[in-house]
Amino acid sequence: MANGYDPAAFDIVREEYRDFDPRDLPEREYERELPERMREDDRDRDLPRALMEVINNDMITVTEEMLPIINDPDIIVDSRGRPARRVSGRDVIRSSGQFSRANIMPNLPGKRTKKKRKVSTYQKEFGRQLKKLKAKHPRTKITRLMKRAHSATRKALK
Repeated sequence: MANGYDPAAFDIVREEYRDFDPRDLPEREYERELPERMREDDRDRDLPRALMEVINNDMITVTEEMLPIINDPDIIVDSRGRPARRVSGRDVIRSSGQFSRANIMPNLPGKRTKKKRKVSTYQKEFGRQLKKLKAKHPRTKITRLMKRAHSATRKALK
């Protein structure tokens, strides 16, 4: 026992709560393999039926062009009887367009331009008065010049 840690104590607890029984192992494996075996059994039953249909039906003739299609695992026959390529789940999702950029993002309008505002006659006159005062008094604070430009503008517009 080093620093209060006793590995034997953990082994006892582990053995008490273990629900694994090695005798159940073959049974668990059998249960896991059962669905796969059922699918194989279904295939084994369907294969002779399909072969019997092709061989016994005089209306069905297998040509040389059909052999590569019949033997290719990637080719399936669709509901209309036409040969088609087997499509993966990912291909189905891609072709559906569900996750295309147009469906994910909304239709965004084009870039809007700001509407130009009309400059008022007061604002034009105020600019002229302020410019004159700045030329006459370049060292005066702008706040004082604006006050004087405001009063001059009101006089000019009367």
